[in-house]
Amino acid sequence: MTYRDLLAALLVVAFWGFNFSVIKLGVAELDPFVLAALRFALCAFPWSLCCPDPRWPGGG
Repeated sequence: MTYRDLLAALLVVAFWGFNFSVIKLGVAELDPFVLAALRFALCAFPWSLCCPDPRWPGGG
């Protein structure tokens, strides 16, 4: 495993661990369904900027 792979793995572990703290604080302040929707939106928005527009067959 290269140093780059090790750094990437450690970064994932750090984000994963930080996620639990955010969930604990978020559930104390927000309804769990609102928190889930907010987390989904925060993940979907950057993804939508990176994905190209789909070209549907027969579409404009």
